[in-house]
Amino acid sequence: MLTAMRRRGAAFIGGLVLLLLLVLAGPGSTALAAGPSDPPASCFEANANGDLPTCDSADGTNWTVSYPDASSGSGIAGTFVGVMVAVIMFGLIAAVFTVIWVRRSARDAGLDPDTATAVALIDNSALSAAYVASSVAKAQRSAAPPTASDRLGTLQELLDEGAISPEEYQIRRTAILDSI
Repeated sequence: MLTAMRRRGAAFIGGLVLLLLLVLAGPGSTALAAGPSDPPASCFEANANGDLPTCDSADGTNWTVSYPDASSGSGIAGTFVGVMVAVIMFGLIAAVFTVIWVRRSARDAGLDPDTATAVALIDNSALSAAYVASSVAKAQRSAAPPTASDRLGTLQELLDEGAISPEEYQIRRTAILDSI
């Protein structure tokens, strides 16, 4: 479970790095892909509003320079909003998966899922606690009950130590043998 979570975390960080590179490069940038020829100097000259143009070339030699409309802005605000929406969406998705995982772990451990969910959303260490509790509960459930031979051995030890009387020994011994 933790290994899968680590893999998802690494994939998420890789995606964030790629997104950051795309945002920093900006639309129409040649920072990530090299073209067949360099764009003309006019592609790097800002207009009166301070906006840089978008330069396009179909064949690498004929360049089209176009400036954004005055009403559209430079695109930085749109990029910022897009990044913020992506961050919020990731946070919501992470919270949903956390709730699902904590509720399942709490149920496996015999804990109240509602209380475990509330605590996990407030405190990250509750995630570890839910995982440990779930693991302990699974280990306890998977432990095999003692065999009749083990029970008879324990009963003999109790008789030898004087913890039970010979009459109690005979009653319990008969009950164990009858349960086989």
